[in-house]
Amino acid sequence: MQETIKLNPGLAVIRLSESGAGAIRPMVAPESRAFCTLTFDPSIENETLTRPGQCVVAKCDRPSFVELQVEGRYGGAEQPRGSVTIEYLTKNTGKRSTRQQFASPRTSRTLGLNEGDLNDFALVGHVAYQGDQVVGSGEWLCGPDHPNRIEGLTLQWPSCPPGLDIRCRTAESPADSRLGEFLGTKGQSQGISGLKVWLNEGAPKNLSLVAKAQFVQRGLVEMSGQQVDLAGLSARDELIGLNLGLRLSQPQAESDTGVPFRSDRIRVFRK
Repeated sequence: MQETIKLNPGLAVIRLSESGAGAIRPMVAPESRAFCTLTFDPSIENETLTRPGQCVVAKCDRPSFVELQVEGRYGGAEQPRGSVTIEYLTKNTGKRSTRQQFASPRTSRTLGLNEGDLNDFALVGHVAYQGDQVVGSGEWLCGPDHPNRIEGLTLQWPSCPPGLDIRCRTAESPADSRLGEFLGTKGQSQGISGLKVWLNEGAPKNLSLVAKAQFVQRGLVEMSGQQVDLAGLSARDELIGLNLGLRLSQPQAESDTGVPFRSDRIRVFRK
């Protein structure tokens, strides 16, 4: 089984506090490898924590995610379990120490999001004759003022909470890509005639994608929601501009019964 933890910028010690029936192997998540490193004690074999007290030091230049692979040490049917503590060695990281316990592959996650978590969403696009171009959330890659053929793209979101992902697929390829994975081509003069982007199952209902796409023939297409389908008029109608961002709306208040709260006002008239 695998769990994911989010680390604040700075130095943090991930320490095995309860071995249970398994061992834990920490690995930096793919989307965080550019700004997070793990340093193990030379005595630890295979970069795996197997005994209480063993630890690894994480150095993070920005909010990062570390995947914890929980592995059973024995061939029996007992469910692997264990727990780690996270101790920050630097200041300005919020809580001094936290504890993560893993007992089941169905461990629930709370995806608490705020507007600040959306700021580092970015789109990296490979543009014909220009190479890779980077734009932020809600900014145009090529587009109406500088149209050009977009041949491939990568979605980046370092602050993405564990358990949340953004998938995308082009009309030219049936394979899906995840955050941090490249989709499309480079240097093959092959454009994109259709793009589907969606949030994975379990995403917060108040989180949505906001997209604008510019095609050679169809022109401007605008869509929003947890899934957007941006398509040209034909396989030759190439994507020449893309503006993609995230939007967090205010969740609707609910009563204890699960029915949307409604405030009824009673007015009394006296004669």
